[in-house]
Amino acid sequence: MMLRTITPDELLTISFRGEELECLKFEKIDFDGMDLSGSVFIECTFDQCNLSNVSLSRVSFRECLFESCKLTGCRFDDCQPFLQPPVFNNCDLRLASFTSCKLTGIRFEQCQLKEADFTGAVLQQAVFSGCDLSGAVFEQTDLRKADLQSSFGFTIDPERNNVRNAIVSNENLAGFLAKYGLKIR
Repeated sequence: MMLRTITPDELLTISFRGEELECLKFEKIDFDGMDLSGSVFIECTFDQCNLSNVSLSRVSFRECLFESCKLTGCRFDDCQPFLQPPVFNNCDLRLASFTSCKLTGIRFEQCQLKEADFTGAVLQQAVFSGCDLSGAVFEQTDLRKADLQSSFGFTIDPERNNVRNAIVSNENLAGFLAKYGLKIR
């Protein structure tokens, strides 16, 4: 389906609160600090947008793509449960919260996820491709069959998280053993 591109000028005509928005492409839009509460985004693309610190209370994202967006501090844990999680490509998600979110099969590609919070999240079969996970919090997180092999900077305690069948590389194995203080060469 063809997406209709929304320009910054057209943005002023959209109320967002409680709106259902379908098949739209938001390009180079600055949403910084906006209240998107109750909005439903269906098959929408956000391209080079700034969504830092937006209010996502009861927001629903269905089959959405975030491309080269700034999403610093976004509280995805305030969103409606994800039926199909969004795809994040080359996004800045520093300090984002995914606490207790069910994100089975989610894709993070080339993303900055520094200090993101995944406490209690279900990330089964998630793909973290080339992501910086420095300081990210994984506590009681379900990472079964997650692919972390090309990501870096993470520390994940296998005793406090479910990592069964997770895919990792030899290079990032140290992130699973950090609590033991081993010097891996």
